[in-house]
Amino acid sequence: MKTIQYLLYLCVWTHLTMSTAYSQQNPSEAEESVHLHLAEEVWLSGQTAWFTGYLSEKGYFPPQQGGSQVLYVELLNRAQQPVLSSKLKLSGGMAPGTFQIPDTLSSGWYQLRAYTQWMRNFPASHFFNKEILVINPFQSQIPESLVKTDSPSQPLFFPEGGQWVAGVENHMVVQLPASLIAEASLEATVHNEADSLLATVQWVGQGLGSFRLQPQRAETYHLQLITGGDTLRYPLPPPRAQGFALQVSQQQEAVKVTLLNAQDSLAVGIFLQALSHGEIVWRKPLQEITSTVGASTEGEGDTCSRWQIHLPDTLFEGPVGQIVLVTDQGEQLAGRLFSITQRAQPADNELTIALAQKTYQPREKVQLHLSVTDGVDPAVTKASLTVRKVNPLSENSIPSSLPLEGSAAAWWDAWWITQPGQALENSGEVFEPLLKTHAKEEESFLLSGQLTDGQGVPLADHMLLFSIPGTDPKFDYYVTDEQGQFFFPVKNVYEAQEVILQLPGKEEGYQIRLDEKFASPAAATFKPPVLSEEVLAHFIEESKKRAEIHQIYSLYTQDTILSDQASAKETPFRFYGAPNFVRNLDDYISLPTFEEVCREIMPGIMLKKDKEHYHLDVFDVRTREFLPDEPMLLIDGVPVFDVDRLVRMVPDTIRRLETVNRRTYYGEFALNGTIAVYSKSGKEYLSFLSPRAFRQTVAFYARPEQFARIFPEAIAPIEGHSPDFRTLLYWEPNLTFDAQGKASLEFFNAYETGTFEVIVEGISKGKPFHQRLLYEVVLAAD
Repeated sequence: MKTIQYLLYLCVWTHLTMSTAYSQQNPSEAEESVHLHLAEEVWLSGQTAWFTGYLSEKGYFPPQQGGSQVLYVELLNRAQQPVLSSKLKLSGGMAPGTFQIPDTLSSGWYQLRAYTQWMRNFPASHFFNKEILVINPFQSQIPESLVKTDSPSQPLFFPEGGQWVAGVENHMVVQLPASLIAEASLEATVHNEADSLLATVQWVGQGLGSFRLQPQRAETYHLQLITGGDTLRYPLPPPRAQGFALQVSQQQEAVKVTLLNAQDSLAVGIFLQALSHGEIVWRKPLQEITSTVGASTEGEGDTCSRWQIHLPDTLFEGPVGQIVLVTDQGEQLAGRLFSITQRAQPADNELTIALAQKTYQPREKVQLHLSVTDGVDPAVTKASLTVRKVNPLSENSIPSSLPLEGSAAAWWDAWWITQPGQALENSGEVFEPLLKTHAKEEESFLLSGQLTDGQGVPLADHMLLFSIPGTDPKFDYYVTDEQGQFFFPVKNVYEAQEVILQLPGKEEGYQIRLDEKFASPAAATFKPPVLSEEVLAHFIEESKKRAEIHQIYSLYTQDTILSDQASAKETPFRFYGAPNFVRNLDDYISLPTFEEVCREIMPGIMLKKDKEHYHLDVFDVRTREFLPDEPMLLIDGVPVFDVDRLVRMVPDTIRRLETVNRRTYYGEFALNGTIAVYSKSGKEYLSFLSPRAFRQTVAFYARPEQFARIFPEAIAPIEGHSPDFRTLLYWEPNLTFDAQGKASLEFFNAYETGTFEVIVEGISKGKPFHQRLLYEVVLAAD
C-alpha cells in the first residue's frame, strides 16, 4: 500500500504542477502558461538532463501575438535556493534545453520551475513546477529524508479545504502517530473546554479518521483518545474567525462542491475553479453561484453563507481532481484534492504511435511511426519524444486510475485531505507586486540595472557604455533615466560572457547594479514522499554500473552538433562600421614598438606626443583632413581611453588591427574614427580598464546540447570493453510532422532488457497532450 500511495502521489503532484491555462475572457489574468517535457523523470548527478519548454498564450499555441521569447528554468533545492538556472530562447513557442547535473549534487528532492518575465506579474503558483528526484549514484550514504521520516508524537489535524473556520460545519481529518495506529481498541471523541462530548471520530484505516464539527469563536477543543486503560487528550488548533470551509464529495456522475462562510462576506472578486492535470477546466465568479443564508451558532444575528454547485465528473480527465477558491488577485483562499471514482477515461486522440512489434531484442533496430489524427492541424502541433526504460521510481509505473469504492474510497478521500493543496491552514504564498512591472521579453536578451552615486542616489542623464569583449564584440550605450535605470537589448549571445559597463568620463564614486532576472523563490508547499529503501538501493546500485558507461557512449554519435545559425554567421561589419583598413600583424615582420606599427602599417593614423601624453589623430579618407576629435579606441571590442597604455603594448601580442578612417555613428553616438585592436589572448583589454569600470559575468541564452544517438557501427570498437547499458535510448526535443501529419524515426536498443516506454508530449489546439506506448526488450530464446 505504501508503494502505491507514494507512486500515486508523485504522479498526481506532477500533473497538478503543470502551469495554469487561463481563459480569454479574463485578460487581466496570467495570459501565458508554460509546460516542460522531460526526457527522464529521475536525474542522475554528473549526467545531462534534457527537456523541452512549451509556451501558450491565452490558450493559443504557438502564441498568436506578443508572446514572450525568453524562458527561465531553475532547479531549486529544499531550502528554495537555486542550484541550476538557464535562460532559453523561445522560437515558435518552443525551447529545447539541457542541464548539466553537477556530480557533486546530493541525492534528494528538488523543485524544477519554469516561467517567463510576464508570468512574474502573478503569483508563483502560476509557474510550471515539478518535483524532481535527483540521485547521486556515488554518494556514500542514502539521505535519510528519502527513505524514512520522523513520525509525529501526537495526532495531526487537517481541515478539509485547508481552513478550520468558526461558525460553520467543518470536516476535520485526524492522522494518528505510528505508536497509536496498532491499538485495536482505540476510541476517539472531540470535546470542548467544558468537556462536553461534541463528535466521535470515524476511523477509515491506517490511522486516519474524521469528524464533523461546527466550532465557535473563543472556544477551545481537544481530542480525547482512550486506549487500554489510558485517557489521552490533545488540543485542536483554534478556529479561524474568518475564512471559507470547502467540502467536496462525488455523487454518481457529479462532483458536489460546498462552500461555507460565517461572516456573510461579499463574494465579489472571488472565483471558484476546477482543475484537471493542473489545467483550469471550469471557472466561475462566486457571486454567480446560488447561495443561501442560514443561522450561525456564533451568536444572535450571525449568519452562515452557503454556496453549493454540482460539476460533471467528465470535467476531470484523470483519477484526481482539484477545486480551488481564489481571489481576482491570485490569492488562494481554499483548496482541495480529491479522488475520481474509476470510470472509462477518454483517450487522447491528437496523436497515434505505432511500432512494428511489441517485443524486441537487445541491439535491435526499432522503427517508430507517428501520425496526428484527422482534424488535427500538423502545422500547429508541436511535440517532443523520449524513449526510456520504465523506472521503478517513475510516475508512469502505475495505472492511470484505481478502483476507489467502499472503505478504500473513504481512506483515499481522507488521505488527500492530509496532503498539501493549493491552500493550507495558517500558510500563504509570498506574492510579488500585482502591478504589471514585468514586460513580455522579445528575442533580445534584456540586460537592465541602475546607476547610482556612492550613497545610492540614482544618477540620471549619464551615458553608460556597454561591451561584451571578443572577436565579434557587442557594444551599446544608454542614457540613464530619472531613476538611474538602463536597458541594453542583446541579440544572439549565448552562454556565460563577461560584460563591461563604464562611463566615458573620469567620474568617480558611482555604482552599477544589474537586475536579477530570475524570480524570487516562493515558499514550498510540497511534502516529499518517502521512498522504498529496497527499491531505492537497487536503483542506485544499478546507476553506479551505468554512470561511466553513459559518459563513454555519449561521446559516440554520427550526428553533428549544430550551433545556432544566427550566432554562427559572420557579422557583415562591426558596430563601428566597415573598416577602411585591416592588418593582421602576423603577415608582417615583427616590429618592436607600437609607434613603429602606427608608422609602418596603419595608414592614416598619426601618433603624437605632447609634454606628458600620447594622442592619436585619424585622417578622414573622404574629406582628406584629420578628424577634429580623438578617435574611439577599442581593445578586444571594449572602449578604452588610455593611449599611453596602448603605446606600451607589445606588438607581438596583437593579432589584428582595424581602422575606420571616417566619422561613423552608432545611433546618436558619434565615433570620430575608430582604432580597433584585437589581441591574441583576447584578454588585453583587462590591463586598460579603469578600476571604476564594472565587470560581471552574465549567463545569456543557454546553448543546449544535442542528444547523442548511438549507432552500432560507430561504437563497435568499444562494445567489447564497455557494453551498452543505456536506459535513455532516444530524445527528440522538437518533433516535426510532414504535410500529411506523419513522422518516422529509428533508434537502437541497448543491451538492457525490460519494459521500455515511448512518451510523446506536446501541444495541439492550444492544449497539452500526452501519449505513451510500452514495448519489451527480451533475450532471444535458445
